[in-house]
Parts: sequence; C-alpha cells; structure tokens
Amino acid sequence: MEMMLRRQILAALLLVSLATPAWAVNTWKTYTVKDGADEAIIWSTVQSDGTEETDKILVDKSALSGTFTKLTVKKLTFVPTGDSAATFTFEFDATTDDLIWAANATGPSNFAGIHLPVSLDFGPSGVVDPVSSGNTGDVVFTTTGVSASTTYSILVTVRKVP
Repeated sequence: MEMMLRRQILAALLLVSLATPAWAVNTWKTYTVKDGADEAIIWSTVQSDGTEETDKILVDKSALSGTFTKLTVKKLTFVPTGDSAATFTFEFDATTDDLIWAANATGPSNFAGIHLPVSLDFGPSGVVDPVSSGNTGDVVFTTTGVSASTTYSILVTVRKVP
C-alpha cells in the first residue's frame, strides 16, 4: 500500500513540476500526505521567481502529531526543473544547520534540464537529526543561484523518534 501511494505521489510530483508555469513571486504549496504515529510524509511544491530560499521550513516538527524527541529523514524525493546553476541544500535547522543532503550543478548531481525525480532512500537508519545547539527539529531547504524559471517538488518522509 505504501509503495502504491509513493508511486502515485512520484507521478504527481513529476506532473506538477512539468506543468507549473513560470510567473513572478515564489509560490509555495505544502501538503501533509501522512501524519501517523511514527512517520510523516510532507509534500511541497514551489514555483520560483528567482528569489533565494534560506532555511525554508519543509517539515515543521512542532506541527506534527504525537510525542517524540526528534526526526530521522528516511526518504527524500526531489524534482527540480529549469535551472542549471542552482544549489539545493536540505538540513536540520540549528544554530549551525546540520546537512541532510545537497546538490549543485557542478557536482555529481547535475539537475540541469532533468525532469525526473531524484529519489533517495537513506536506508533503515535514515539521516538522524543530531540535535545540535539551537536545534528546532525542523527540516529546512536553502537555495542559491535559482532563476525565475526554476520549479521544484519535494517529498520528505520522516520517522518520529521517541
């Protein structure tokens, strides 16, 4: 059942990223796909006007149901389109943010013109929030070098750690 839901979401991510027209103002839409006892799935889409994002909250720990101490990122699906010079960074929010995953146009993950989902499964342990100084527990997103033609869809699956 979860695999079927994941495939449907991936298909929707791809369609949204291809069909989103470019116009002014960063437009974010965020959906809670699942907020269960031990797992949450959050889906965000953005259409950029070229404005950078700095620590944009993708997963707001305080908005999730249940009692838990921290999050672990299990899976991350990212569909960027339209920018060959952008850098995308996913982190746990803290005084000095803790890296989850990053990609840029000059590294091994060059997304220039790619319209297919990049789906990362971080394995059974996932990427565990180290709860560094000033930690909020949120998963945040930062961009550099985006253009007005950039659109992206992001699907984050987190495990709630007691």
